[in-house]
Amino acid sequence: MVIALAMMCILTGASAPGASASHVTVESSSMVVSVDQPSGVMFTDAVNLSGTSTQPLRNTSWTIVNISGSTPITVLSGPYLTSVVPLADGVYRWTLLVDLQGVDCTCYVELSTIDEQHRPFSVHHVVYVGDDHQRPVLGVDNPQSYNTPHLSGEPFMLQPSTTVELKLIQPSLDSTNISVFGQLCEAPFEVCLGPPFSVSIPHRLNNQSLYLDLDANQLALNEGIWRLTVHVTDELLRSSHRISLPLVHDTTPPETSLNVPVLVQEGEVFLVFAEVDDGYEGSISTLTWFVVDNEGVTRSPTVAERLSEHQLSLNLTRAGTYTLELTVRDHAGNTARVSQQVMVENLKPIARISVDGLTVAPSNTVKLGPGDNWSLSGTMSQDNEPIEYLWVINEATSIRGVPSLTQTDFSGTGLHTVELIVFDDDGATDAQVIEVMILKPPQEEVAGTSPLAMTVLGLLILVALAALPFIKRQRPTESDLPRWQPSAKADAMFAASRAGFDATVEEDEP
Repeated sequence: MVIALAMMCILTGASAPGASASHVTVESSSMVVSVDQPSGVMFTDAVNLSGTSTQPLRNTSWTIVNISGSTPITVLSGPYLTSVVPLADGVYRWTLLVDLQGVDCTCYVELSTIDEQHRPFSVHHVVYVGDDHQRPVLGVDNPQSYNTPHLSGEPFMLQPSTTVELKLIQPSLDSTNISVFGQLCEAPFEVCLGPPFSVSIPHRLNNQSLYLDLDANQLALNEGIWRLTVHVTDELLRSSHRISLPLVHDTTPPETSLNVPVLVQEGEVFLVFAEVDDGYEGSISTLTWFVVDNEGVTRSPTVAERLSEHQLSLNLTRAGTYTLELTVRDHAGNTARVSQQVMVENLKPIARISVDGLTVAPSNTVKLGPGDNWSLSGTMSQDNEPIEYLWVINEATSIRGVPSLTQTDFSGTGLHTVELIVFDDDGATDAQVIEVMILKPPQEEVAGTSPLAMTVLGLLILVALAALPFIKRQRPTESDLPRWQPSAKADAMFAASRAGFDATVEEDEP
């Protein structure tokens, strides 16, 4: 819990160089807390701190942490301050009195509360308690540095020389006899690539501020990311803990090039790659892209077009000459700018007329009907972008904006000339002409040919009537009938049956 609280990014203000340390003030956007005692104040058996605040500091907890050793240890903690007294509107005086009899340490006191915006707010104050286990405290204006072996965050830039200010709190406030020890190693990923080497660092001490004068040439540094580990000792050879400072030595802009196709088709997706080399491992660069069209309009790539910081996927739907511009800024602020032109060529559309999915060859004649369940379609026309349709029927009627024609678009049956014209947004066009024969329905064919049909039918009837007598007069000839050969047995039977039979027809008596 103590380590988590110590990680809060609340700055502890230091006295201005040349002035005696009298109090410490901590501010946020809506809250100000001051401590009357200077950092590094000495206490014997109890910690007694006081100060003012712009808020009443209700539910403000306190913690005393021992940082004499390499590991911070909580000594005491409590939920409330000793007292909070209002002095005026928006001004409150607070006190904290904690009995630490028998404790000897280099400690810091942390006050933790919540401001009006319900955000965590902390105050850290270094104190010395007792007579033993006291040592210098080295860091920056951040309580994290009091118990953390290295400092994270933004590195210090060497351009080519830089002065780094560290906060130095000592048991003897008037002590000026200190020694600074430093070790350097190249650490692009927060891990040393090789063994550290010792360096001599020029320094200046002013009150509680230690100034380190870092010169890349004197330190014999190549361009790259380095780690400087620093600790100090006082005249009694009491040593502070070690802190590590990230350093960046970079004085040249990154080498940058673009990989872009020179010529692409309109509506064709193409990739753009940026190659950036800053000359050392771990370099961080910020890339800013711009797309400029042939009318001079500049825009940034959309989220969908940005595959990564170094790669774009573009689909330019209008023909013309475009310019891709890239600005690269490295971690040290050096910038490089490159640009590349790409020609976007318009693809001419191709007109195609189809019927029921079958493409009609130009100048061919298509017979359609009878019936109205057919259509002439232009959707099989080819282009890499949306196209517009214009139909011309018999060079007299034009229909625009529809992809197909039906029977209702024609004046009637018969032969018609149909032309399809397609054009894109750049004005490129193509056309196809065919002939369409619309057949008549069956009922129209019977009604239209009834006189001729009746004449033919009458002639057929007359021919049939004229041929009927000849058909009736025809009889079968003897050769046409079957011939029977009676047998002797049949004759005898016939004679017996006819015996006594009188074939004379008798008439009835009157």
